Amino acid sequence: MAAHMKTPAPDTQQASPATPTSTAGRRRVLLAGGASTVLLSVKTGSALAAGRCVSPSAYSSISALTHASQKPIEYYPVCQSHGYYGNGGISKHERQQRWGVVDFKTATLSNRGFTATANFPATTKLLDILQSVPYRADEGDLVTVYLDAINGRSTPYISVDNVLDMWAIMFRGSAFSSGPFSGWTPSDVRNYLNLVVN
Repeated sequence: MAAHMKTPAPDTQQASPATPTSTAGRRRVLLAGGASTVLLSVKTGSALAAGRCVSPSAYSSISALTHASQKPIEYYPVCQSHGYYGNGGISKHERQQRWGVVDFKTATLSNRGFTATANFPATTKLLDILQSVPYRADEGDLVTVYLDAINGRSTPYISVDNVLDMWAIMFRGSAFSSGPFSGWTPSDVRNYLNLVVN
């Protein structure tokens, strides 16, 4: 991880792990069902992996292929959507269960290790980013991946440090000369998010 960032400690409040969304369940049914033959013949490897928590290093090989990755898509855990965490129609209790170790009422960019962006000051609550109108996909999708990572839903493929590094690339113009993000640009981060966020 870059020297300018440090991983924030989880909030002290613990919650039970969340269950997958019905959208994820429908996707599994579609991929496993009879329609999968049609999907496999039409979609590229990167499109088939949409919503899967692939590692940054696996992203490069998946996005480079014009056919399905050598690893089965089901190999990777399902990443959540911004709606899973930001849905306005759920109770506070259900939201806290989904957010797990992060207190949705107090979590802001700055107290979770993120910097301000052109759209959001550092004091912005993560929930406000997920519920913003218009929705800001760059910030919102990175917050979504962060919540998956800090709650262990994307382990071992995406870490909190990975998310903070991608944030630095996207919004601070940080360049990495080694590690999984060597040579990545904001466009690479956006393409990766298109792959992993439901």
